[in-house]
Amino acid sequence: HGIPDLRPLEDGDLVNVDVTLYLDGFHADTARSWICGEGDETGHRLVKATREALAAAIASCASEKPLKCIGEAVAEVAEREHFGIVKTLVGHGIGEFFHGVPQIFHCRNSDNRKMQLGTTFTIEPVLTEGSAEWITWEDGWTVATADGGRAAQ
Repeated sequence: HGIPDLRPLEDGDLVNVDVTLYLDGFHADTARSWICGEGDETGHRLVKATREALAAAIASCASEKPLKCIGEAVAEVAEREHFGIVKTLVGHGIGEFFHGVPQIFHCRNSDNRKMQLGTTFTIEPVLTEGSAEWITWEDGWTVATADGGRAAQ
């Protein structure tokens, strides 16, 4: 997640494209990862599991359900596939404030607030093949896993 540097992409790298939209006073964004070249089995599993986790999280949404069901849906997929979940990068509300409320946790949590009809938010799970801890690069925007392992969103 971040700003590309000058390193050429290599076979097996994962590229995350995060697109932001500002229209009629409202902010929204979305992200998706792709594998460069042919990739390897673990990279393909990671991207597939992340997409599956997103689909499961979306399917768990319904009016009056607790927000924590989103994190539970993501965690079930990640745990089954033995991938980590970045807990501190969260989904967020879509509205007049960028990255506004509500925060959407993609891991098991205790957020019992109920989803409300008409509330819009992003679901953006980040799964990792290694450490789920992350660091921010000197540019102040780019983040990477602390151990240099791949992540998909």
